[in-house]
Amino acid sequence: MRTIQLLVMLLFVFFFNSPIHEVYAANVPERSGVVTDAAGLFTADQVTQLRQALQGQSFELVVVTARGLDEETIQQFGNDVYNTWKLGANQLLLVVTDKPGTIQLVYDNEQVAKAVSGSEEGNAQGVIASHYSPLAAKGRIAEGIEAVSSYVNGLNVPVTKPSPQTIPNGAGTTPIQPSAPGGAVGSVTPTVPKVETPTATMPGSSSPQDHSSGTGAVEGTGTQSSSSSAMTFAIVGIVLLLVICVVVYMLRRSRRAQ
Repeated sequence: MRTIQLLVMLLFVFFFNSPIHEVYAANVPERSGVVTDAAGLFTADQVTQLRQALQGQSFELVVVTARGLDEETIQQFGNDVYNTWKLGANQLLLVVTDKPGTIQLVYDNEQVAKAVSGSEEGNAQGVIASHYSPLAAKGRIAEGIEAVSSYVNGLNVPVTKPSPQTIPNGAGTTPIQPSAPGGAVGSVTPTVPKVETPTATMPGSSSPQDHSSGTGAVEGTGTQSSSSSAMTFAIVGIVLLLVICVVVYMLRRSRRAQ
């Protein structure tokens, strides 16, 4: 009986430390204006300050906070939030987590993408590294967010006329990653947001995606990201099945011993 109880406890531990738990934990919160502090990372005064700074800009930076996300789950979470909230071409989503070096910038505006690619920053990671990370490293996260908003609105990109975006039921929402700086951005479908998905790192730390250009930009498609996620879930499912088989075997063995 003690063996069975131990196996059950191990199942719970495995579940709460597996990607399955992370996916279910990363639910899309209900939007609360331009700042949705679902993770409680800011004080009430900081939220008020951010809302005053971000509202009324030509390009609106929408902020959402989350906990427990890693380099893989933040991509899916950011994309799900972008689609669920139905953000427009003139809105960018900034996902801020409880991990200082894990942050994501999501947008669906080809003109903004080209402007960022042609700037000194190069891509979303460069924007984060230049404007957010130096301030966040000093604990001034709110100021870092404002700096990102100021940069985007200083790109001199014309504001596009909002157009309705319809997402068919069952349509995939896996992020599309743009090409590296200097190359043209790939074709974009209006129903799937373009995402700059490299995980930002604080000054002094190495980039999780270290390329020769130093930008960390990755060239790929949503199909590749979707396949990676499917493989992860398949592996987790197989492991869970094996654990269940072991539990059943131990139960039968225990009954025979009695």
